[in-house]
Amino acid sequence: MEQYLVSDNALYFEGKYLPLSLIESVSIHDSTYNPHGCCGRGIPVKKLKIEYGSDKPLILMVEKDKNAQRLAEMIMRQGT
Repeated sequence: MEQYLVSDNALYFEGKYLPLSLIESVSIHDSTYNPHGCCGRGIPVKKLKIEYGSDKPLILMVEKDKNAQRLAEMIMRQGT
């Protein structure tokens, strides 16, 4: 779930990348991940909403709050 990398130039996710220069903002939201669809109890997760000028933002799921905070900070620090 938390297999994202940030380099000096890009955010890497799911075999793709997003140049940091395109990222406008990053926000963190509470959410629930349901591994078995709609039924059963969900796992609390954090979702990073990354705005980068597209019609739809990029949404990344992160299990731990501290990891979500760290990832958001890395993205914004490298992108400036």
